[in-house]
Amino acid sequence: MYLMTGNGQSQNLHDMFSRNMLKQVVTIETTAYYGPSKSEKNYKEAVKMNGAGMRTSSGTVPSVPSKKNYGTLSARTNVFPIGTKIFIPGYGLGIVEDTGGRIKGHRIDLYMGKGPHGRKLAKKWGRQKIIALVM
Repeated sequence: MYLMTGNGQSQNLHDMFSRNMLKQVVTIETTAYYGPSKSEKNYKEAVKMNGAGMRTSSGTVPSVPSKKNYGTLSARTNVFPIGTKIFIPGYGLGIVEDTGGRIKGHRIDLYMGKGPHGRKLAKKWGRQKIIALVM
C-alpha cells in the first residue's frame, strides 16, 4: 500500500513502518476550523468558535497543507503532543500546533484557511471519522 505525500511523491507504508517513519494508524474524528475575517457578518461569534486565526497556542501562524507547509492541526496534547505529524486523507500532512478547548480524546481540528474561503472549506469538511497515519 502506498501513501501519496504532499510533494507528489508516493511512499510504501510497509517501508515507512520499518524505518520508524510511521508510528501508528488511528481512527479519529475530525472537524474543521478557519480564521474569520473582520468583515464577516458574525465576526465575534466566529472568533469564539474558531479563534482569530492569527497565532496558534504554540505561537505559529496557522497554515493549510501545501508542498511547502504542513497544515495546522489542533488536538489534545495529552493524546497528540505539539509537533506530532499526522497524515489525514482528503486533507494532507498536518502538524499539531494548536490546542482546542472543546477537543476531547482522539479528535482533531483541521485548519482550512482564512476568511470566506476558509469558512466554506471548513463547512464542507464538516465532521468526519477517518483513519489517519501518525508519523
